[in-house]
Amino acid sequence: MRHLLLYPLLIGALSGCTENTIFKNEDELAGLDPGSIGGRICSPSGRTWLADAMAYAHLIDADGRLYDTRISYTDRDGFFLLDDMPAGHTYTVYVQFGDEILETHTVNVDEREEVQIDEPDCFDPLELDVAVVTGDYDEFQDVLEHMGFANYELIDGLYAAEMAGFLMDLDTMLQYDIIVFNGGHVEEGMIYEMPEEEEDDGGPGSIFDDEDDTGESDEDDGEEEPVEDDAAEGDTAEGDTGESDDADADGGDDAGESAGVSYNHEVIHNNIKAYVNSGGAIYASDWAYDVVEQVWPEALNFVGADEIPDSAQMGEYGVVNATVSDGALAEWLDSDYTQVEFDLPVWPPIEGVADTVSVHLTGNIEYREGTNIFPLTASPLLVSFTSGDGKVAFSTFRVAKNADSDIILTLQYMMYNL
Repeated sequence: MRHLLLYPLLIGALSGCTENTIFKNEDELAGLDPGSIGGRICSPSGRTWLADAMAYAHLIDADGRLYDTRISYTDRDGFFLLDDMPAGHTYTVYVQFGDEILETHTVNVDEREEVQIDEPDCFDPLELDVAVVTGDYDEFQDVLEHMGFANYELIDGLYAAEMAGFLMDLDTMLQYDIIVFNGGHVEEGMIYEMPEEEEDDGGPGSIFDDEDDTGESDEDDGEEEPVEDDAAEGDTAEGDTGESDDADADGGDDAGESAGVSYNHEVIHNNIKAYVNSGGAIYASDWAYDVVEQVWPEALNFVGADEIPDSAQMGEYGVVNATVSDGALAEWLDSDYTQVEFDLPVWPPIEGVADTVSVHLTGNIEYREGTNIFPLTASPLLVSFTSGDGKVAFSTFRVAKNADSDIILTLQYMMYNL
């Protein structure tokens, strides 16, 4: 099928061969070793290097007859190579994608010359620095590798100290072009205010880790800690304040501490917004909706109560036939529809969005509140909006679970637009 697309162009080549290949005196060219023509092709959008485009040049003899055509298809990074090109000729190199000629280049090839067409300006994911906050319920980092975003760094979102150390340090955040939040990271004390009655139980997801390496807590290990001489003389382990570690750990109603790193959810909110307003970009998925809801509460209207942690997580599982409501994305996918899988229940449906929010995918979904099931028509499934000089994108679905060809292309589109 690819070669069939070439035939209409051959007619043009035969009718105007002097426009395709310019020959020197054949006696001068006898015995010359061939050369090659290479290049790199960017998509018309400028967002990515174009794979599977066809580059070709016609070979025409001294009598004006077409006797061969050199053809090369671009690889995943947009490179092509037309090899074994007879030396001493000037060729017209065509670049075709589908049935459209994207560009042409006039190239002269001398003996053994490896001609490189000038590389165009094009978005290159390798030039971006991405931070990925990990979580229990998504693995965006795996999808990033498929899309060519190799320069990413993992921030352990299940370890409060590491996540807090990152989000409490705006200067560090600003070193990254994009920050991704996987669903299932630590929330209490960072995204939400620490509950006043919250005590560390040593269980999974605890944000205070008072356990030692044996898994036993310091308070209940059955052994007394040795007393230092200074303490025996009346000094406490905390110095002159007489306050214990536990007393300081709360840092007030709004603060927390883990492994010596203090954090405050309001400071983290301010840092996330300042990061985006300064030109950074955020992508959050599924259970990481709290990041978007708490920092930009006016942008998206989730089901449930905004002030209650995780209250929007009521979506029913199933496969949704999604409508591509973004014209540019539909053109990118060459389709007005795609499928989104919700393989687990309790994902966060969106009831409505602000006028400033772009909706890219919608679908008819259901969510469960108690024993009641409610339908939502054309519920936004993938959205984005600007904040200051930066952008925020959110998908209600788990990215890694939907890593098929259409969704990979959709995520490429979203990342390039971020």
